[in-house]
Amino acid sequence: MNRTSYIYHPVSPPVELDLVTSTAPDTSRPRPVLVFFHGGGLVSGSRRARFPPLPVKLLLDRGWAVVVPDYRLLPEAGITDILEDMRQLESWLVESAVGIDLGRIVIGGSSAGSLVSILALSVWRKVSVCSFLSLWGMSQTEGEWYCRRRDNSALLGGIPARQLQEENVAHYLQPGRPQISTDEGNIRDPCSRASLFLWLLKEGHIGPRISDSMRIATGTEAVLDLIDPSYPPTVIVHGTADTVAPVTDSRALAAALQRVKVAVRLIEVEGADHGLAPQETYRDSFEEAIQSVEESSKH
Repeated sequence: MNRTSYIYHPVSPPVELDLVTSTAPDTSRPRPVLVFFHGGGLVSGSRRARFPPLPVKLLLDRGWAVVVPDYRLLPEAGITDILEDMRQLESWLVESAVGIDLGRIVIGGSSAGSLVSILALSVWRKVSVCSFLSLWGMSQTEGEWYCRRRDNSALLGGIPARQLQEENVAHYLQPGRPQISTDEGNIRDPCSRASLFLWLLKEGHIGPRISDSMRIATGTEAVLDLIDPSYPPTVIVHGTADTVAPVTDSRALAAALQRVKVAVRLIEVEGADHGLAPQETYRDSFEEAIQSVEESSKH
């Protein structure tokens, strides 16, 4: 696997991306490209954490290029900053000359990365996206799931809620911290930034934080209000037993797309939790999703 890093938004600190290919890049033979955003609840995660998930690897094995960007994270940054990152990312795609086929761009992400894909699609004007791949995505962050407090008996993404304590993450919420765009902490470390999202989810705080930032940036608290008929054909994969982002998020995304006459394929994986781990168990579902994405990219 070949991986090359680039700065695509020269703020301070700069926001970077990786261009990943299974063989050495060849600018004389442009490849179709998946732009894939990491998860982490908009507050944690990085372009290199738990990468690549199986469906991304399936496209790499088929000769695709994959662009994996970081983006600035809440609470230090806001949705306004992420939207600016997305505009800069689009410009990089158009101007980079790194051997990607601008006529065959697929956008996608896992968990909060699906939400970031929606933000990108709301501001991209220079490229035409041929498909949207949403993996166990968050979409109804203004809803009850993200705004209610859990008790210590709850299990969130395989982590007992009793392990998620405010004193372990409070320093990440202090005002005046420099904006960051990357975090590679271990989600099973209760003091890592990677566990911040789960603590916010436990306390019912993640929904209000995202909604407040969405309202400032877009005028709406509801992510799905950003969807319109310009959206590309969409493929969605989600486990029915997800304890982090419920499958109802993907059902709502599919319904919103159908209302504006966008073709959508929803693949529900019975009994699977967030991330569909171990992913090899669900290879058939991923193969089905990737086949649909490739078919859309050829039209």
